[in-house]
Amino acid sequence: LVLSLQSANYGDGKTQNAYLYQEICPVVPRVVSNLAPREFCEYVTHPNNPLFLPKMLFADMKLGPLANDPNSTDGNDLPYLEMKHLRSCLADVQSDAGGNKKSKVVRRGLRADIMFFMIENGFYVGDQNEFLYYPMPSEDALLSEHNRWWNSAMKVERY
Repeated sequence: LVLSLQSANYGDGKTQNAYLYQEICPVVPRVVSNLAPREFCEYVTHPNNPLFLPKMLFADMKLGPLANDPNSTDGNDLPYLEMKHLRSCLADVQSDAGGNKKSKVVRRGLRADIMFFMIENGFYVGDQNEFLYYPMPSEDALLSEHNRWWNSAMKVERY
C-alpha cells in the first residue's frame, strides 16, 4: 500500500533539546542530534564536514519525553531496541556544552521496513540549497482517510 504525501512549508525553529532521525537515502543510520531538521540537513550535507552527503532523505522519529530528558522514565514505552544506548546517545548530544557534538549514530543499519507509526512530523529532503518537507498526516487523518495503509504500517515488529 502507498501513502501519498504533499510537500508543505517547514516552520523553522528548534522545539526540543534532541531529535531522533532515521536517514533513508543515500545512507541508512538512525542518528540523534541536537539540531532541528533543517539545520541537521544543512550540517550533514555541508562539504566542509569530513563526511558529508550531497543530498539526503530522512524522517524525524518520536522520542516523547526523552527529547528533553534522556533519563525520563516516561520513555520506556518507546518501541526502540537498546533503549540504554539511545538514552546514552541523547545524553551525549544534549550535554555537549561546547557545541561540538552535533549528532551521534544510534544504529548503523536500517531494516527494510520503517516504523511509520513512529514518525514524529514527516519526511525531509535536502542539501545546502534546497529543503523540502513532507508532513505525515495526523493519526486521526490516517485512521479515517488512510485506514488500510495505516493498519499495514502498524504491523511492524519492534527493532
